[in-house]
Amino acid sequence: MKPLLSIAIPVFNQDVKKLVYSLQNQINELEAPIEILVFDDGSSLSWKKKNQSLTNLPGTEYSELPANVGRAAIRNRLARAARAAHILFLDGDSVIIEKNFLKSYLKEISNHPEAVICGGRKYPGKCPANEYSLHWHYGRYRESKSAAIRSLNPYEGFHSNNFIMPVSVWQQTPFDESLKQYGHEDTLLGYELMLRGSEVQHIENPTIHGQLENNREFLHKTRQAIQNLKLLYDRGDDQFIQWHRLLRRYEKLKKMKLQFAGAMAYKIMHRFWEGRLSQSEEPSLREFNWYRFSYLCSL
Repeated sequence: MKPLLSIAIPVFNQDVKKLVYSLQNQINELEAPIEILVFDDGSSLSWKKKNQSLTNLPGTEYSELPANVGRAAIRNRLARAARAAHILFLDGDSVIIEKNFLKSYLKEISNHPEAVICGGRKYPGKCPANEYSLHWHYGRYRESKSAAIRSLNPYEGFHSNNFIMPVSVWQQTPFDESLKQYGHEDTLLGYELMLRGSEVQHIENPTIHGQLENNREFLHKTRQAIQNLKLLYDRGDDQFIQWHRLLRRYEKLKKMKLQFAGAMAYKIMHRFWEGRLSQSEEPSLREFNWYRFSYLCSL
């Protein structure tokens, strides 16, 4: 029997058993033909061993790639392996908090069969420790938004951690595999969905972002994401540049021939900013914005 829904979970150095078991429990309650695909993207052996028991779980396909192919490529491989007409993409560190999580998505699929459906994300109610304060503050106050807010700019509000995409839409707009490292593969996909006029629905069906990065690692991944953004800028797509807030700001500065001032600010201030952002219990998100923008200028 062809499954009603394919759940695609890319994994890199994560224990996803709890996530898969919680999904399996909801599948059993629904008595619906839903498959779960778990593809390991070149994790270390110790992490692989944590998840290998999923091989024996009914309705779940667990596979290991010999080497890391990247966040975009692994999602495309999952999509190619999916047997259903709709794919639910979930990050491996997702925590399911809604008891009708899958039921809500199935209802939306029946109402909007051609739409991309975004469930949203939340962060823990309290920061677990000071060493995670930057990721927690940024996520809670910048990324965790209601469906009503996300719907105001449906394509800009797109995130790849928890969403459903029809296979027919994915075939037209797969993830861009030229982005090898962390960051902005979902930004680009949101833009491409907008260009194609694909319907994007935002609903209240969030997962919790369960694996926070410590402050130093989050700053490192932030720089990786800005490097990806620079690659997208270098493609010279003026419409994308004007669509993306940070690039739009950079382009304005460049026209005023002041981008070198931004680069100098990074050179002079980045260690100071990194120290403050890493050590503060309540890091300044405005300061973090200056850090990101000045790093873009330095590239």
